[in-house]
Amino acid sequence: MDVNSGKLFFDREFALVDSSGTALRLCQYPKMGSIRPHIDMDRMVLDVSAPDRPKLSIDLRADGRASSIKEIKVCGNKCGGKLWGSHAVSSWFTEYLGVQCWLARSQEGKYSIPKDVGGVQNPARQSNRIGFENEAPLLLVSTNSIDRLNQVLENQSSRQVNARYFRPNLVVAMDYGGSNNNPEDQWRSIHVPHSDIELSVTGQCARCSMVDIDPDSGMKGFTLRALAEYRRNKGQITFGIFLRMAPPKNELSGNEALWIETGEVINIK
Repeated sequence: MDVNSGKLFFDREFALVDSSGTALRLCQYPKMGSIRPHIDMDRMVLDVSAPDRPKLSIDLRADGRASSIKEIKVCGNKCGGKLWGSHAVSSWFTEYLGVQCWLARSQEGKYSIPKDVGGVQNPARQSNRIGFENEAPLLLVSTNSIDRLNQVLENQSSRQVNARYFRPNLVVAMDYGGSNNNPEDQWRSIHVPHSDIELSVTGQCARCSMVDIDPDSGMKGFTLRALAEYRRNKGQITFGIFLRMAPPKNELSGNEALWIETGEVINIK
């Protein structure tokens, strides 16, 4: 995790935008689900692949470029950022998706963690975005919640889903014997002992029809309808929780990183 921003390195930092600066959506361009990005931290390169396309390698240290697009808009929200990558990069995505588009990057990865008095974060006062995320830099879902949803989908004779439908950057599994099938609804914070990372829950994630799209095939299902059956609250359908990282207890330089490893045991409050 990036000490400066409290997010995963390069996560929610890139978007494909049209000539108006509006981010392309998977529900409109399902082939986006077949694009596979990979960050090589040693080479500082973004490698991108897609079916029947040559691999695209992009230098993460390159500068953005001037354009006539004045602002980037993601899900209707104005976000700081600019076009990034060469014309060859734009052509690669344009030819694959069949629509003129450009790669945009949020603030070129330069962010800071807002702090309240005494160095303690106040989520209610953090209105600025850290990247192209919705409300917070980290989104978590549990496999327990996905299992519950798949039960409802099965009862409706609809296609099963997995975590990728919800675009989380953290997925957890837990032994849970209670009656609540969405255990993360009750969480206030998460502690990762290995790196001494404290993550505070800032709210639940309101969902849209994007969750209906199979990220592999691009086919549309009925995930949102199933969620509406038991996850609707005051006009919103929620699934998953938003998290923010508290400032590290120990002083760290901006060049240092905190690590979360796959398979780590976490403590939940």
